Amino acid sequence: DLSVVLEGRKSDKGISRSLSYALASMLPNLREISVSNDWLYFIPGLCPSLEKITCNRSTGFEVSGFGLRQAENLKEMHADDCTFWCRSRSEKARMSDASSPQSAMFTIFGCCMAALECISIQNAKWSLFENGNSAAPIPQSALIKLARNCPNLRWFRSDLSPANTAMLRSERPEIEFSN
Repeated sequence: DLSVVLEGRKSDKGISRSLSYALASMLPNLREISVSNDWLYFIPGLCPSLEKITCNRSTGFEVSGFGLRQAENLKEMHADDCTFWCRSRSEKARMSDASSPQSAMFTIFGCCMAALECISIQNAKWSLFENGNSAAPIPQSALIKLARNCPNLRWFRSDLSPANTAMLRSERPEIEFSN
């Protein structure tokens, strides 16, 4: 468990990131990691065997999952109360368009969803990279698109409305939805 309690000072975050990096580089066969309150970006590249990531209350990685693309065995992602960032307004718009072509590239965690079976992103928010202070809840349409496009998803916890949960249960009965 690499979770840390941060007081919000830059020096604390730098120490935390350095410690996480050092530990991850010493444990390349790590299968499960908890980095809540910390930054996750470099760890999957150092630990390609990761199967479970818990990073609650974290910030600093892309909603597309680009930084997790090397974690090809990733089955569980627990990222409650996180703030993800998007590269552009157009990326946010494409990820929010549930009626767009079923392109995994423009879906939440699209770059790392191949093996994902369990996702928890309750109370998650997103913001543009250059404007991290204006985080907003992830829209229903983006959550719907994720549930529709994640091929091996079996359990999903998010802020889906009851109506959208019911709709998705009829489309994907193999998924257990939890709110």
